[in-house]
Amino acid sequence: MGLVKNETKLYFPDGFTWVLYDAGDEPDGYCIEIVSEDGFDGELHTVASWTFGDGEDAHDIWTRWGDYVSDRFEEVEGDTEARQKLIDELDKIECDANEPKLKHLSDIINIMFIVMNHMTREG
Repeated sequence: MGLVKNETKLYFPDGFTWVLYDAGDEPDGYCIEIVSEDGFDGELHTVASWTFGDGEDAHDIWTRWGDYVSDRFEEVEGDTEARQKLIDELDKIECDANEPKLKHLSDIINIMFIVMNHMTREG
């Protein structure tokens, strides 16, 4: 993990969950991670992550995806069952900067579609 630039800390009865905006190191670059805690003051573990590579475009997508993920977790804060359903939903979405370029581009397009659809519903 690189430098965490932003985080959202959320309370759940079985421990905190964080959405971390990681400024990243090579080769992953910008990364969004969901980290949960086993109980309070327990072991931390990553439950989902997405990497975007480096560069200005990666930074923009990283910020938008992080905001989307944070918003979704804030909507279910305190509800352990809803959190698990959200984790299961988000875990199906792939984005790995180390994948072949066409696969990574396809993942980014999918993420931007999800983000834009969410913004349209909010706005």
